[in-house]
Amino acid sequence: MKKIIFSIIILALISSCKTTDKKIKYYSGFNKTFKLNGTKVGPVDHFLEPRKMVLLDSLIVVSDFKTEKLFHVVIRNNYKLMKSFGIKGKGPGEFQGPDLSKRLHNNHLVVTDRYITKKYDLDSMISVPYYEPNTKIVYPVELIIPFNLLYLNSNTIIGSTTSGKFRIFNFNLETRKINYTVDDLFFKQRETKNQLHLGQIFYAINDYNYPREVFVSALRYFKQIDIYNNDLSLRTSIQPENQIEPIFSKDSHSFLDDKTVFHYIDVFTTSKFIYAIYCGKDFITAIAGIGNKLHVFSWEGEALYEIDLDIGLSNIIITDNDKTLIGLNWFDRQPFVIYDLSILQ
Repeated sequence: MKKIIFSIIILALISSCKTTDKKIKYYSGFNKTFKLNGTKVGPVDHFLEPRKMVLLDSLIVVSDFKTEKLFHVVIRNNYKLMKSFGIKGKGPGEFQGPDLSKRLHNNHLVVTDRYITKKYDLDSMISVPYYEPNTKIVYPVELIIPFNLLYLNSNTIIGSTTSGKFRIFNFNLETRKINYTVDDLFFKQRETKNQLHLGQIFYAINDYNYPREVFVSALRYFKQIDIYNNDLSLRTSIQPENQIEPIFSKDSHSFLDDKTVFHYIDVFTTSKFIYAIYCGKDFITAIAGIGNKLHVFSWEGEALYEIDLDIGLSNIIITDNDKTLIGLNWFDRQPFVIYDLSILQ
């Protein structure tokens, strides 16, 4: 009887493993590789360190922590600066170091400023001096510092966190409760290496695709892109056949070795494709937050294109029915770069 029970357990485990493996889409290389040259546009010497941009119809809103004003509105048609707003400070309507959500939801942005997150009406942010929204989001302490936040709907936010136990969360704004989480798979490993205080290894850049109702997470320290359902159950994980593992540091002051490779810098999705900026260099040779390759995947997990870009990018938007890439290089005097993607059609 014990042998029968043991056999059933083994079969169940094997079946479970096979089910999980089906969700992983391995690739050995990309179907096509080629080079693209971009065109620099927009203001020169206005930005100091532009971090993120959000597309609003004919406007692009860019955040820059180091300029006198923190937010800058650029006209999409000619890339001329229309307005700058947002004052540094700790008072009402002021900011210290805001993190913008990548996508608007009903014309609203999620802005996390240190430990405080607020829901902003973008029109009011642009037009009303010292605009202060009424909606302040209070998180439970286990989320620590949320970032890369995105609206799933008007009541739910999905984002990342610096918590050591999990890396992605689904949070209900009305009940103030965490609905779902994705565990940090290396929590146990770091625990045995006395690395808990050094932050999570699964740092990721996120995007939410509203037409498909899926959440996409591109990993910084793994060459991996994960696609999740709204309840954060894994739908698909896109990985190379030979995964490059991060290297733990023996130095107690740093949790990753200098030879660890930077992988994905940013991700943006459309109804057609998943686009991700890839670095592929180690800590020593990489320029932090810059990648010179554009990876393009199908929603079925097929590795379609690897494109060498002549200018390194830190942030991207894909628009015009997948025909245009708007890129941002936060170290360049003229940070906006335009790439024609018509070749992908």
